[in-house]
Amino acid sequence: MLNILQQELDDSELEVPIKLHIINEVGFEHGQLDMAAEGDLPLLQDTFEEMIWVEWRVTYRDVMVLDTRGHYVGTFNLTAHDLAEPVNMEALESLLFSALETTD
Repeated sequence: MLNILQQELDDSELEVPIKLHIINEVGFEHGQLDMAAEGDLPLLQDTFEEMIWVEWRVTYRDVMVLDTRGHYVGTFNLTAHDLAEPVNMEALESLLFSALETTD
């Protein structure tokens, strides 16, 4: 579903593009091939040096939304909010668009 969302975002020709990325948790490197086969989103690997999942307090299937300056805007969990439900897709899109309006 995130691949579909990314395509819709790309097609909307926003003034500031929204780009989705996947960050794989440290210790789950063995799953990278399976994740890569799921779609075209950029797949990044967290490391013991960076520990992004720990620093950002990520929960499995979290979408962490950052503004154009890289500041945290909000979190949307895909387990709790299935994107197959239109209301959840709309909520995530709303959060993503709100990141474009953030001007800290």
